[in-house]
Amino acid sequence: MVDNIGGGRKRVVAVIAVVAIVLIASLAVVLSSNNRAEKQYSVSVEDALGRNVTMSQLPTRVVSCEPSVTEMVYALGFGQNLVGVSKNCDYPSEVADKKASGALSNVGPYNAPSLEAIVNCTPDLVILDKGVKGQMALLSQLETLGINVLVLYESTTVEKIFNSIQLVGDAFDKSETAQSVIADISDRISVIRDAVVGVSGTMSASYLVGINTIWVGGMDTFANNAMSIAGCTNTFANVSGWVATDLEALVDANPDVLILTASMTGLDAQGTLDYIESDPVWSEIDAVKNNKVYMLTDRASSIFSRPSVTIADCIELLALMAYPEKFGTTLPQIIGDDYQSLIE
Repeated sequence: MVDNIGGGRKRVVAVIAVVAIVLIASLAVVLSSNNRAEKQYSVSVEDALGRNVTMSQLPTRVVSCEPSVTEMVYALGFGQNLVGVSKNCDYPSEVADKKASGALSNVGPYNAPSLEAIVNCTPDLVILDKGVKGQMALLSQLETLGINVLVLYESTTVEKIFNSIQLVGDAFDKSETAQSVIADISDRISVIRDAVVGVSGTMSASYLVGINTIWVGGMDTFANNAMSIAGCTNTFANVSGWVATDLEALVDANPDVLILTASMTGLDAQGTLDYIESDPVWSEIDAVKNNKVYMLTDRASSIFSRPSVTIADCIELLALMAYPEKFGTTLPQIIGDDYQSLIE
């Protein structure tokens, strides 16, 4: 009897000891996890304005005011953390679907986002583009409201786009992921650059928006940087930024390759192409004479006008337009959502 009682007490003590060990171990794991979480989500980055932006936790309610930024956030694996995007954000397709269902708030056009709409998203991080005046006009107001704001670099060169991708990665404490994305893009660009080295007769190119009032990309634009990498000279490198010009100036520039954003012409892509090829003045341009006018629609248009993680696609398309013989291919004159099949 005594032995049984003693044995029972020993078993109880043993059980209690095991339970205590398990509880202590569990507590240690929880505390360790909390410490790791605090360390993981305590991030400080210097943005494009030299501002120190500190986040004490992973941003989970993010507002992107720019399509190119939205694409960066998705490419880094944090699309689910977006709560608000610009009216112009539509890629990946999930973005458009979420906006339609109300799961993502529309904060207005990228060039004039609404402060009220942004604040209504209760964001813990708002990402702005330094190159868009309408976005930068909100910076001081957002700061006054105590909202964390990360300002990215103006997307005028591949290097600046890489810097912005890295900033977004750093903000989400995913620096290595950002570096990997950048390395993949850089490798593709290097292949394109090497392919056009030593081409005989450098092709000239013009990137246009509109055919009535014609806007051209000059120096200090991504279009200019992309043309240079693709082995082309920009016929409007003598002007800075985006400038309005006229048909006479375009005829004088006489580009070998013409790239147009079809959505800004007032006609559909085929209608615009037919108009240009039948017009006696447009027909004086070498690009028109030699069937090297390329109309960009839908997604193909976006990769030119929204320089982001798809910049290698843009540069490769430019190289194919200018030097199809170098790549053993011929592009259609109207390029849209299926553009990726042309560069694979």
